[in-house]
Amino acid sequence: MQWNQIIGDYIIFTRKKTYTTRKNNIKNIVVPVTKKLQGVIDKVGDKNSPFILGLIKEEYSENTFENKNHRIKQQINKNLTI
Repeated sequence: MQWNQIIGDYIIFTRKKTYTTRKNNIKNIVVPVTKKLQGVIDKVGDKNSPFILGLIKEEYSENTFENKNHRIKQQINKNLTI
């Protein structure tokens, strides 16, 4: 997620998988930013990065970006399961 995807009280984005599986019917996902979600964003958000979590940099090559993104998601999902 990137900071520019937060528009007003919503986070608006399109899943990457959607671009390849639903070429003719691409729909944005709209997530309301509740007080609880805003608290989490304020707590972990990195204002010095274009990405909310600040774990990825824009200057990565496409391949490096995908690899890093995959590893970060794995780690986050692992930490979510208790």
